[in-house]
Amino acid sequence: MDRSTIDLIRKYALPGQRILDVGVGMGRALSHFSEPGRFGVDISIDYLEEAHKKGINICHGLVEEMPYIPGLFDIVVHTDVLDMFLISILPEPKFLILSKKRRVDRPRPL
Repeated sequence: MDRSTIDLIRKYALPGQRILDVGVGMGRALSHFSEPGRFGVDISIDYLEEAHKKGINICHGLVEEMPYIPGLFDIVVHTDVLDMFLISILPEPKFLILSKKRRVDRPRPL
């Protein structure tokens, strides 16, 4: 995981906040943050098993099917996955998938 990515997340994630990593993989990004507010969603069961070993709350599934309630997370990140949205053959338009990611993120001023 690129150090600048971790630093950028750390800049916005305050202690005790809930962080969701969409496309968490093996949990490389979230492993740099304290428990218990670490959550990850991914389509790879093998990767999710590795993330779970690191104490990350995991969810198997597609981003467009996330089971989380609106506004649950303080920070939602998706590192190394946006390019997959752009080239994948998902059944929904890409902007709709990104808006569903936004649905679980808490609104805040920029």
